[in-house]
Amino acid sequence: MKIADRNIPEVSQTHNRELGSVARRQSSEAAKESQLERDEAVLSQQAQELQRIRQAIQEAPDVRQDRVEAIRKQVVDGTYQVREDELLDALLGKTQ
Repeated sequence: MKIADRNIPEVSQTHNRELGSVARRQSSEAAKESQLERDEAVLSQQAQELQRIRQAIQEAPDVRQDRVEAIRKQVVDGTYQVREDELLDALLGKTQ
């Protein structure tokens, strides 16, 4: 198709009409999309409690320093005692 200089205003008007049509269609689609209901998830009380427990576990230290210090003190004092059956189970890799 050949566009002559005299056709430029007509082509420009057609182009502008098409752009306006596309913009109106996009605006209409966006308005419809915003009116659609959104999905919503509600956690049960039990699930919320489980989340709190998991968070507390993640925030807890890996080492119970107070327990380590108490055992260390008993070892230094010579008062730390291990039950023989527990020691044997630990050596054999048995768990309780």
